Order: sequence, then C-alpha cells, then structure tokens
Amino acid sequence: MALEAEQLQILRRYCRDDDAFEQLQDFVTTLIAHCRQEQQQVRYDAILSAIPDRLFRLDPDGTYLDFKGDSTDPPDLGLTIVGKTVWELLPPDLAARCLQAIAHTLATRQLTVLEYELPNGAGDCCNYEARLVPSGDREVLVLVRDITERKQAELALRASEERLQHFFETTFEAVLIHEQGRILDVNRAAEVLFGYTTAQMQAMTVFDLAPPTVHEMLHQRRRHPSYRDPFEAIGLRQDGSQFIAEVIGKPIHYQGREAQVVGIRDITERKQAEAALRRSEARHRALVDALPDIMFRIHRDGTYLDCKAAKDAMLLASPTDIIGKNVRHVLPPAAAAQWLHYIEQTLVTGEMQIFEYQLPMPQSSPLARVEVRDYEARIGVSGRDEVLVIVRDITDRKRAEAELRASEQRLSLLIQQTQLVVIEWNLDMEVVEWNPAAEAVFGYQKAEVLGQKAVDFLVPAANKAEIEKIWLDLVVHAQRVGSTHANLTKDGRVIICEWYNSPLIDTAGNIIGIASLARDITERVRAEAQIKATAQCDRLLADIALRIRQSLDLGQILSMAVTEVHQFLQVSRVFIGRLDVNLQVQVVAEAVAAGYRSLLGWYLHLTEVNQALFTAGTARVITDTTAAGYLPGHPIRASITVPIALVGRPIGVLMVQQCCDPRDWQPHEVDLLERLATQLAIAIQQAELYKQLADLNASLEQQVEQRTAELQQKMAQLQELDRQKDVFLHTVTHDLRTPVMGWLMLLKTMLKQPDDRLCLTRAIVERMVESNERQLNLLNLLLETHRGHGRGISLQRQSLCLATSLTRLQTDLDPLLTANRATLTLQIPTDLPAVNADPAHLWRVFENLITSALKHNLPGLHLTISAFPVAVTSGLATTGLATAGLEMAATTTTATTQAPASGWVRCEIADDGIGLTPEQCDRLFELYEQGPQTRQLTGVGLGLYLCRQIIQAHGGEIGVTSQPQAGAVFWFTLPCAASCP
Repeated sequence: MALEAEQLQILRRYCRDDDAFEQLQDFVTTLIAHCRQEQQQVRYDAILSAIPDRLFRLDPDGTYLDFKGDSTDPPDLGLTIVGKTVWELLPPDLAARCLQAIAHTLATRQLTVLEYELPNGAGDCCNYEARLVPSGDREVLVLVRDITERKQAELALRASEERLQHFFETTFEAVLIHEQGRILDVNRAAEVLFGYTTAQMQAMTVFDLAPPTVHEMLHQRRRHPSYRDPFEAIGLRQDGSQFIAEVIGKPIHYQGREAQVVGIRDITERKQAEAALRRSEARHRALVDALPDIMFRIHRDGTYLDCKAAKDAMLLASPTDIIGKNVRHVLPPAAAAQWLHYIEQTLVTGEMQIFEYQLPMPQSSPLARVEVRDYEARIGVSGRDEVLVIVRDITDRKRAEAELRASEQRLSLLIQQTQLVVIEWNLDMEVVEWNPAAEAVFGYQKAEVLGQKAVDFLVPAANKAEIEKIWLDLVVHAQRVGSTHANLTKDGRVIICEWYNSPLIDTAGNIIGIASLARDITERVRAEAQIKATAQCDRLLADIALRIRQSLDLGQILSMAVTEVHQFLQVSRVFIGRLDVNLQVQVVAEAVAAGYRSLLGWYLHLTEVNQALFTAGTARVITDTTAAGYLPGHPIRASITVPIALVGRPIGVLMVQQCCDPRDWQPHEVDLLERLATQLAIAIQQAELYKQLADLNASLEQQVEQRTAELQQKMAQLQELDRQKDVFLHTVTHDLRTPVMGWLMLLKTMLKQPDDRLCLTRAIVERMVESNERQLNLLNLLLETHRGHGRGISLQRQSLCLATSLTRLQTDLDPLLTANRATLTLQIPTDLPAVNADPAHLWRVFENLITSALKHNLPGLHLTISAFPVAVTSGLATTGLATAGLEMAATTTTATTQAPASGWVRCEIADDGIGLTPEQCDRLFELYEQGPQTRQLTGVGLGLYLCRQIIQAHGGEIGVTSQPQAGAVFWFTLPCAASCP
C-alpha cells in the first residue's frame, strides 16, 4: 500500500528535516504493511474457519506440516497428525497413492483430484475427495471433503437410471419418445412391434407408424387436453401389415427439452378374442335355445325364478305354474330336500354340483302304471343367492347302462370262469387283463403281471423274434393271427400253448389293444409225440429183430443196434458191454458223438448199484447225476442202464449216456431200451448157441492141439529145469571150488615151510574168513530160496518210515561204498507216507539191489535212492474215466494182491553204470539168472530172484528200466501204512 501525495505533505509538515521525513515515511510504510498482513491473516483464518473441509499441508515426503480439521474433529487432533507421515496414518496402498498425487501436483503445478475410501470411527466405510494444489516449492495444500452422501446419491441415481433403462428395454409394451411428432428414442419392444430398427425410427415421425386414415385423429388427440387418456388406433408395420393398438402418452423432460413418451400395446389378439367371445355368446345363446334339457333359475330358498323347457310335457306343471313357487311345493319331499341340499352346497362352495334323482311322471289314465324316470341335475352359481339348474332326462341312458352292466357282468363271468386263457394287451404288449385260467396255466397272479411285457416273462428267448412278427401283423396290419409255440411258466417250466389273437378296434377304426385266447396243449403235444415216438420205436425194434433173424454175426448186430439207438435218441454215447465172471464189463459195441472219447474195448467195473439191476431186472434211469449224488463236474450228466439177461442170467448191459446236460428221459425211450435189451439177449443167445455148435465141431481138434501143447510145454519145462540144473551145478561148483582151491594152494605153500610151527598173517586169516562167509552166505541163500519157492516167504509187517530206514542203511553200507569208490544219494520227501513192510526183508531187498549194482559196474558208481507215493501200482493204473454206475480200469498180466485203499509208495534205485539190454531186463529176476558181468564175477544169480519173491510177498511189483551205457533204474512198490510211527 503506497501513501498519497496529500498524506506525504502532512507528514512532511511534522518532520524537522528530510531525513526525519524519510525515516517516518519508512516507518509508516512498514506499519501499514504489517497492519495489512494482519488483516489478511484474519481474513485467511476466517476463510479457513468457514470452510467445512479438512486442510493439510504436506511436503514431498508425505510429512504433515499443518492441519485444520472440521467441526467434528477434536481440538487436539492436529497435535497427533502434524509431524507424522502418510505411511503412519494411512493404509499402505492409500499412502502410496497420496505420494504419487503430491509428486504429480508439484511436477505439473496444477490441481490434482484424488478419491478414496476410509472407515470412520463407527466402522462404516466413507468416501473422500482430496484436492491437491501447490502452496510452495516443496509443499502442497490438500483439501479433503467427505463425499459419502454424494456417492450414495450418485449410486442411487445410477441404479434408478438403470432400472428405468431396464424397464424401458424389457417392457413388453412398445415405448417411444417424440418431440412434436419427431421420434427421439424407442425401446426394443417398439422395434419388434413395428419391424424397424432404432436408427430407422429416429429418422421418422409418429405419423409414419400409422396409416393416413388415422393421421387426423392423431393430430386431434395430441392437441386435445385428454391426450393422456388411452385410446385405440391403427398401427402400420414396416411390412405393411396393420394392427390394433392401445395408445397412452404423457409429457416428460427428456435431455433438457420438452417431449412426450408414448406407450403402445398391440391389442389385436384381445380384440379378436372379444369378437370371438361375442360370437361364442351368440352361439351359446343359440345352443341354450336348442338344448333339449330343462333349465331353471332358482333362489337360495328354493323359489323358481325362471324356467325353460323344450316342451311343457317335460315338466310336472306348466312354466307359469312353476315360476314363483318353491321346490317343496312342486317336487316330492325327498327330491325337494335333495335339490335344496345341493343348491346350498353350490352357493357355499362355488363349485358345480351334479346329482341324480327319480320322479314319478303323471299318467293320462288312472289305470296306467306309474312310470318312474331318472334325471340328472347340474347346479351352478348364476348370481348372488341364485343358481342355474340344468336337468336332463337320463332314463334311457340308465336303462342302457343297466343293460351294459349286465352284459359286462356276463362277459366278466365268462372270462373268469372259462377254462381258456384270456389276456388283454395294450399296444406296447403290456398286460391289461389276466383271467384266473391264465393264473392257473402260467402260475402268475394278476397283480404280478399287470403292466408287464409278454416277452419279459412268457416268451422263451428263442421265440422272441417270432412273437414280434406276430405282434406286427396284429398291430400294423390288423390281422387275426393264430399260432402254437412254447411259453414259460412262473416255476420255469416250458409248456406248449395254442393262441388265438385278435386286434381290438374302437368305433373310429383305431386299434386300442389286443385280445388273446390260449389253452395249454402240452399234454396233447406230448401224447402225439409219444405216439409218434412209440411208432418209431416199434419200427426200429422190428428192423433190429429182422436183422437178428437174418444174421448170425453178433458183432455186426450189436454195432447196428447201438448205431440205430444213437441216431434215434440223439445222445452222447450208446454202448453194449459183455459181463464176465469177475463182474467186469467189456465194451464190445459203441456209438459215440463227435468230440467224446471212445470206450470200445475197455473193461468196466460193475458197481453194487448196477449189480442190483440184474436182481430187479429193470432199467436204472438217472436224469441228473448231480441230483443223484454224484460229485459236481461229473462227465456224465444223465444215463439209462438196462441189464441184458438170458433166462435170469446176467450177460451184459446196454447203456445210454448224455454228457452235456441233464435229460428228462421219456417213458417210451426207457421202454425202447428194455425191449431192445430183450432182442439183444436173444441175439446173444443165438450167437452163443451157434458158438457152442462150432465149439463142439472143433472140440476134438482143440483137445488134440491142447494135449500137444501141454506135452510141448512140459518138454520145454523139463529142458528149462535141466538147463537151470546145469547152470546151478556149474555155478555152485565154480563158487565152491574156487575158495577150496585157494585154501589148498595156501596150505600146500605153508607145508613147504621148514618149521613145524606155521605162522598165518592177519591178512591171510581175514581172506579165509571172508571166503568162508561168502560160501556160507551162498549156502544160506540156496536154502532160503528153496524155502521161499516151496512154502513162500513169511513176513513180519510193521509201519516203517523209509527216510529213517534208508539213512541207517546208508550208514551200514558206507564201508562197501567206500571200497568201491561209490556214492549214494537219498531223495526221500519228508512227508512221504509210511509203508507196511517187513523191515528185515526190506533191508535185504535194498542191500541185494545195491550190492548187485556195485558188483556188475566199475568202481566210481553213483547211486540214487528215491521214493514217492502213487495212487495204485503200475499194474493196476486207473484210467480216471468213470461212468454213471460203472467204473473203468485197464488190466495187466502181472499178478498182484488187492491194492490197499491208502495207496502205494514207489521206490527207485538208479545208477549211472553200464546199463542192461532189454533181453537182460526181461530175465534179470528169474531163478539162477546172472548179471551182465557173469564171466568176471562169481554167484548163482539168486539175489535178484529173492528180491522179487520178497516184493511180491508184500503185494507189490518189482522191475528194471535200462538201456546199454545209460545206467539202470531198479524199482519196486510197497503198500502204504495208515500213519508213520
């Protein structure tokens, strides 16, 4: 502020000189500037106090330099803020944003606006707006305003606008906004209604959307004060089609200018419906006039208000006599009470009530019989406290219904009591009706099958295609079809039924279902099949009997018989077996299907069950071997065994077997086999008689040949005995002569010594003892062999564990093995069953076999003793095939005792020596037979013979398997004991 010239002159008058004036002028100027600054601070403070917002001064680092709060802040809030940074007072993300805004404001020197959210003291989230301006080179002034209410208002406004826009876009009515007829905006419904796009309609006027005939009306409606009232007009679409529209409009402010919003609704369908309703009312009125029924309007209390009848004769009195009266005075008491009850029910519930009643009709003559007629009354509400009653004479219908019920009752009785199966199906082949005869035949109750398809429970899988074809003929071609096929019962039986099927056709010619009649003809079919099969059996038997009379070849007759029966019965196997004295049956004729093993030539053991066949003299029939007690998986599933007997003497069996499935043998099949067995017995008798004649003719020749053969056999035996005697004498002479000559030479040598006293070394004595023991053993062996050959070997049997016995044997034979540089290996399983044997004799068998192997092979021999259980001995090997009632086994020429039930143990002694030839193997166990090194060794060949005697005494067998230069395996079998001690 500068002083004016006049003010300066005044000051100059009070100053003594110019220096004082200048000093005073400077002082006054400084004072004025100070006063002005104080005034500005006062005004600044007043402005700050008047601003309702918070003010901050911050430096570029975000430090608060100053603070001014609003009226809600506590007075000392500034003390807690000034000096702190935004990182200490604000959330990290907001603090970062504030620093960015401060930097931007200082860099651009322009206003920066920042919006953010912070929770208030109550925990509610508030919106704030911060305005930043530079207030210095390194500070900004920040004005913060609470804009929560503004934000909420903006959100509410946007929501309102969105709702309005959503309504504008989604309403079913067309809406357009125009200004003086020029269209400004339209919604989607308007596009659909008129067929134009929004852009197209914005270039049009409202008059372009209506035909010219209504333009004048649109002008008048727009100018008329009642323009806001709805009115009807004609709309014009883009495709030229017209529609009836209901239009309503009102003025609005749109985008800052006056405009009109118009709602347009297409009421064409409503108008058409109203026209259709008017036409319907006219038709209904005509229909009511044409109805033959009686109609009344009746008050709640039963007073007739109106009456309409096609003929007055239909009423108990004329209309004029009825109107105004009460139903109690017109109708009989019971009918009147019924009417009043249903009138009240109709008015209370608002629903139509339907009931029936009877009225006696007046007669023209007193002598005429009173006719009682049936009526049906329908009561509906026609106004407040009044009803409309439509009464129809249903006497004829009631009579027809009674006759129909009687007819249906007769039909139902017929269906329920007939012996024929009656089933009704719908078009999906599902059961609709199922009579008692169907329950009896198929076993299903009606409740079980209703809604079930026939192919699911009545038809076998193999017949489904046939049934579907029959169903197609019934449903598509409407043909009546008769058929005979197999059906299933509830218990799984297959029966044969004869069916008669017919489509059910309604009055319109449509097929509504299928009716089926059926009867079970299983027994008839079986009887016919039985008769046919019996005739075939008779023809077959006649043919076989004729061939028996024409032929004496028993083999050809039996083969022909099994072949014919096999082809006729279609079974797996048919065979004929001849019975011998041991009750073993040899299969002499057989016919077997492909894929099954032939039994021709086999021997079959006749079981006790089949032995009883010959006592009973009847066939044994097994339909299912599993049910008969045989183990599951038995190779034979069904069989018939027929005895062949000749004058009470069993001579064979005729057997038929089914291997794949069980079979229900028919009586005619069993009868055929029994009659065939009689014919076969005749054929066998005829063949035996023929054979007897042939035998008688050849008897003398056979006797001569037999005597000659016996003489030749005796001569051979004598020659063999002479040979054995020569061998024995030569061997014994040689074995006894050799040591005697040795002793003689030794003694002569000793006698040549000059001294009278002779000295014998230990070696010489040991050799003499060994020689004497060998001679003594030879003599004992000869005596034992003679004793066993004459009286047999006496055994002291006991249960032995071979593992223990052989271990002791190996220990005792160790010196002998060492002397021959031989080795012995035992391969005895720990679980090997014990054997029932004489331990001393069994020891001798092992010792003789091992000693023989050492004697007849070079030093360094390796021996192996093994043992293992076997089911039976090698001479009685079961084939493993059994039939229903017969067991089959191979035979052997080896004589053994009966095999024990507990099985056998096979022992083997194998060596890797020089081996034996087949000829030597065959004779090795004969009396006085010597081994392959006879020329190099002494001995009479009794050891192996004695082994055979001992093993056969135990009931077992002994043998050898060998090839030259391939070693030898000596084997024998022993019976198992019950358990090992």
